[in-house]
Amino acid sequence: MAELRSTLSRYLDADRSISKVANLEQISRNTVTYRVQQALSVCNHPEGGPTTRLRVALMIYEWLAAAD
Repeated sequence: MAELRSTLSRYLDADRSISKVANLEQISRNTVTYRVQQALSVCNHPEGGPTTRLRVALMIYEWLAAAD
């Protein structure tokens, strides 16, 4: 799950650029695509839909994890 969250967060920060995330994480574009699709599936979020709630959820998770 940590990899999915990380990849999804970078994907959203990179304006949904799979190639930018692949370069940042030094993984293949196929891996990025798979992880993003898996993360969106887990969240029951439609691909291409608004990402505001996803971004907020990721920020809250990071904030809570840092508080531990």
